[in-house]
Amino acid sequence: MKRIFILFIVLFSFLSSPAIAQNEIKWNILPIAFRTLCLSYEHILNNKTGLNATGEYMFYPKEIMSYADISIEYRMYFKNRDIAATGFWGSPYIKYSRFIYGKYNLLDLALKVVFAVLFNAKLDDHKTVFNEVNIGYSLGYKGRIGHSRIYYGGYFGLGLNVFNYVYRLNLETMEKSVIPGFERKLFPRGGINFGYRF
Repeated sequence: MKRIFILFIVLFSFLSSPAIAQNEIKWNILPIAFRTLCLSYEHILNNKTGLNATGEYMFYPKEIMSYADISIEYRMYFKNRDIAATGFWGSPYIKYSRFIYGKYNLLDLALKVVFAVLFNAKLDDHKTVFNEVNIGYSLGYKGRIGHSRIYYGGYFGLGLNVFNYVYRLNLETMEKSVIPGFERKLFPRGGINFGYRF
């Protein structure tokens, strides 16, 4: 996941003219409530467009769960302003996410422990892995604080999953069993960002 994120940053740096090339590193503060770090990199192509890559990682004990995602978007700013790539914007995006229930989620763990104590049974060590790809559209706003290099913004979007691959892995035998079924779902996304342009 880290290598893919770095690859996109390098790719973005070659896609625009050096005369207008500007870069931003942004931090989405909303996911902190869910023990998640969300960072973005935007490469500004000109006054009205930019390429943005975002990565998220959730900090939970791996025995319970693990989550990471990366999304790529092409931002189109609605007005041509004196400050490049500011104001209201719209953006199509594609997002890959990987969600893993560890050996147990909390409810499963409680039930399995009770079952094991009552019936002298062995706990089933397994994890369930979800891989999904979403495509969607976001709307947002970006502004600058005074004459500084610090920027702020917010956005909201909706995405539809177009692919998923779910399997259960037995940690004792390392056998993988695919869980069939595919259900299209809408996934919201949003954030409040603070960033630095350089």
